Amino acid sequence: MSDNEQGALYAVDAWEKIVNNRLIPGDLVCTKKEIGIFLGENDWLVKTRDLSFAREQKWIPKRRHLMGVAQLREEASVPMMVEYFRANSERMRLCELGLVSITNGNHSIFGPISVMPDTRLENQESNFSDQWDTLMARVQPGDILFTRQTDSWQSGFIASIDDGSWSHCMVCGPNGLTRGMNVNGPETIKIDELRSRKVRVGLYRNFKAKEKDPAGVLVWLNQMQLARPNARYNFVGAFMAGVRAKLGILSGPPTPNGLIYRGNLRPIAMA
Repeated sequence: MSDNEQGALYAVDAWEKIVNNRLIPGDLVCTKKEIGIFLGENDWLVKTRDLSFAREQKWIPKRRHLMGVAQLREEASVPMMVEYFRANSERMRLCELGLVSITNGNHSIFGPISVMPDTRLENQESNFSDQWDTLMARVQPGDILFTRQTDSWQSGFIASIDDGSWSHCMVCGPNGLTRGMNVNGPETIKIDELRSRKVRVGLYRNFKAKEKDPAGVLVWLNQMQLARPNARYNFVGAFMAGVRAKLGILSGPPTPNGLIYRGNLRPIAMA
């Protein structure tokens, strides 16, 4: 049987699932120019031809354009996946992140820890110390630590310009150390030095990384240019990177949020 025949059979099966109302929440229907995520009865999230996302009560793609239906579910993740797209249906980049993560096989972003939490205000949670204890217990070399200072307008502006949560990121090393850039150049500090209600932090890990596996540290260091002795954190450069991301221009270094929007990281702990 040729690939075309297989594809045709797959398309017919997908069409029959639609017309017979046998879709399962979490199913993805693809056409040549549109993608529809089935969230439940009379509830679709559709990526339209102009690349925006919209909620639709009825969305039936033309049969001649139907390419297939992908069942995205792992039993445990279906409700969280559907809730993720419902909650973020008006945030285009988070919808796109959901699709990218599905393509990458990274279903962990649909878990109980928000992949892009609200970091605008200082942490007033009563379990603040417990949050930090959890973060320190889970961190391992190669993780990426993202931060935002709630008392800095520059940090807030850079974090929010590309519809994200973070303005800075750094690579976690052994013994509770982390390495990142400030305005004076690369610096190595203890993660505990960031323990403040006014500094929001998020710990992320490549979803394919093995537990207690330090591989990837040098890759991240090189990618973020932290190993260069003349590297500096540049607010103007960070702002322009955010503007490029907002305009959909992917050239140049990514913003901290842009690293997450690539769909390869999973949230580990927040404080």
